[in-house]
Amino acid sequence: MNASLDFHKWFDDIAKKLGNREISFRKIFKYLDSQPTPIIIVETGCLRVKDNFLDGQSTLLFDKYTLSRGEKSKVYTVDINPNSTKVCRQVVSDNVEITTDDSVHYL
Repeated sequence: MNASLDFHKWFDDIAKKLGNREISFRKIFKYLDSQPTPIIIVETGCLRVKDNFLDGQSTLLFDKYTLSRGEKSKVYTVDINPNSTKVCRQVVSDNVEITTDDSVHYL
């Protein structure tokens, strides 16, 4: 089965957990679907609490999406809080490069 279809099935299964953010994420992934591979995503502020879909989880969503878009697709995320980056490392795949730093400095 197509990995992109697998992502969208997974997303459909969890989308309601996102509350009002579901609409925005659907628009993000629709836009990204129109872009050529590889997909590179840079995020400031990472996932802080596992399974807290009403606040956060963007890193997890971006991770799952880029995994479906080929081996050169990747997520880069930065957060100033070492506790947040520690939690994030426990939740996402190695496809996400996580940096503990001030985002302005990092960027």
